[in-house]
Amino acid sequence: MIEITLTPQPGSGRCVYRATCEIAGQHYQVSKRSGASHDLARRLVDAGIPDQPVQVRQVGLAGHLAWRSLHRMALFDYVEGSTPLKMTRWVPSDFADLRTRIAENRGERVSEGVQ
Repeated sequence: MIEITLTPQPGSGRCVYRATCEIAGQHYQVSKRSGASHDLARRLVDAGIPDQPVQVRQVGLAGHLAWRSLHRMALFDYVEGSTPLKMTRWVPSDFADLRTRIAENRGERVSEGVQ
């Protein structure tokens, strides 16, 4: 199981969070205003970390957020703007590349045109 720690970063003028974890002695870190833990999940998938459960704990708050799959977590993000913060599908220009990397990490093949 991967444990991600989410820490608010004071003094940035706006609320920025740092998501960190350590896997096999390797330290991973991402700082973002929203969705830092999901961005970190995408970086872990890109680094070839195998699919496994994830727990996200925020410093100063009780409890945790749990995901059964690192790879599934990587497919989502948080957006905000004129609406309250909400979770949505992550859709970058290279979305298909992420799905391919996830499939390869699972030992699967992805056909062209699969979404």
